[in-house]
Amino acid sequence: MHVRQTVDINDEAGVRINKSFRSLVCEAGRYDNITFIERDVRNYIGKQRRSLCKDGDGQALLRHFSQMRELNNDFFFDIDMDENNRICNVFWANAKSRATCQDFGDVVSFDTTYLTNKYNMSFAPFVGVNHHGQSILLGCGLVSCEDTSTFVWLFECWRQCMFNVEPDGIVTDQCKAMMNAIKVVFSNTKHRWCLWHIMKKVLEKLQGYTNYKPIKTELKKLVYDSICVNDLNANEWLSTLYDERHRWYDNALRQKAEKEFEADFTSANTTVACGSQSPIERQFQLEYTHAKFSEIQNEFRGKMNCFMKSVSKDETAWKYMANEEWMWNG
Repeated sequence: MHVRQTVDINDEAGVRINKSFRSLVCEAGRYDNITFIERDVRNYIGKQRRSLCKDGDGQALLRHFSQMRELNNDFFFDIDMDENNRICNVFWANAKSRATCQDFGDVVSFDTTYLTNKYNMSFAPFVGVNHHGQSILLGCGLVSCEDTSTFVWLFECWRQCMFNVEPDGIVTDQCKAMMNAIKVVFSNTKHRWCLWHIMKKVLEKLQGYTNYKPIKTELKKLVYDSICVNDLNANEWLSTLYDERHRWYDNALRQKAEKEFEADFTSANTTVACGSQSPIERQFQLEYTHAKFSEIQNEFRGKMNCFMKSVSKDETAWKYMANEEWMWNG
């Protein structure tokens, strides 16, 4: 009861949830002395302030969505109401997001950690990556509580919006509620964890060590360059992450949709020159966007000046070593 009162008072005073949670930790002496985490505080506040209809905002939202659908019948939205007909959760996607998802919805990033509105409802964007390597918005949600049932509702809305097509892969933070909901709604989708969120916890988990800085340096080498379980030694947290390494993935970032139009125009109306006379490079130049061709070109140029060290042949291919990397020419 004391914790709830403190959280309520802080919220009324405009104290951010993360600062409110830290004050509770300081009061308790350490993290181990409390029986809840910051997400629990966030969920509690969300339930306390889930009435989006306050001050007419709910009606305004409904009017806005209705007007958007009148302008374009492909605009999609859904609203989750509680027993008192108050708005709990919202999902929407415009026609562009729905069309874009058909081409670039194979891998989706989902994250609720960026923004909240004045009712403390978390903004939940579905983000993909287009053929220019840019982040694109594939749907948006506002959720009042980050639990399994809420995410199940939101994921089902997104799937319905995208013509019941599941993504091949989805990237999230280490939220168990999200993981449970993904198993229910996207049963055939590969689930990966966001590497950015994992590395963000390094300070919290390891700052107490005397040699924190060299530990951090070595940790980065392990995370980015190693796939051997023995390298993780006996650190419980790192070992747990290794056991769940199949969920790791880089997180996609949101960017403005206009950048895609600019990149499309540039790729369609200009040409990136080839760096060689190779017909292979010429084929990439014709088929790829500028951004992706530049990536291929860097790899291609890196192999142009290789010096052959040795060569062998088996029944199917020639095999040669260049710059200490084995290459095959089948």
